[in-house]
Parts: sequence; C-alpha cells; structure tokens
Amino acid sequence: MSQPSVFHLSIYLSETVPLKVLQFYASISGNKKLRKQVDLMQDLSTRMFNMQSIFFHFLNNLWRFQLGNTDRAWALMSDRERKDFKIDVTAFSWDDAFFNYIFGLRRFYFKEDVLAPEAKFQQLL
Repeated sequence: MSQPSVFHLSIYLSETVPLKVLQFYASISGNKKLRKQVDLMQDLSTRMFNMQSIFFHFLNNLWRFQLGNTDRAWALMSDRERKDFKIDVTAFSWDDAFFNYIFGLRRFYFKEDVLAPEAKFQQLL
C-alpha cells in the first residue's frame, strides 16, 4: 500500500464502515454497555488511524543505512579520537534502541503512564 488514497480506502472499508454499522446497531438496541464499548473502539480506531497516518511514509518506503563514511572516518581516527567520538556502530544495541522507541511511542504518543527504561521497574517495588 504505497499510495495514501489506497491506504485511506483500506482503512475506511476495514475499520470505519464496520464501526459505523456497530454504532448504528448499538444506538438502536439501546444497550448502554455496547454503546460504551463502541465509543471506546471509536477512540482506539481514531488513535490508530492518526498513528498510521503519521508513520505512513516510514512504513511504506525502503530505508537503508549505509555506513561507508562512518567506517572510513573510524579507520582514520586515532585511539584518542575514537574514545572522544563514539561512532563505533558495532557497539550499537538495536534491542535497546527498539525498546526505547516503543517506550517513546507509549509515553509521548499514547500518553501512557509507563516506567522509563532506565527505571528497570524499580518504581514497582
């Protein structure tokens, strides 16, 4: 789905239409519990759509990380420079980066009250 119009149509058909049908059913049935659940689903659907729209470009395009210049710069550096300028990508932890990325999404996008990664769950004790 590389076209925004196809993306929007897909969301409309797979999420918006079924949700509108469910909203209609909940309103005519008079079931308050179902209406409350539909409202919650509507909020979740809106948040998901907004997030998908924000990240659409990044999710639907190819991204390559090339380190040629970094490797050349690293090879030219003295030991002292390597210590001062920490650009050794072999020491990069993708697990930590992914964990921090997810934390950032939860904390700043979803506005969840989550523990920071450096807390290591100590606030729970």
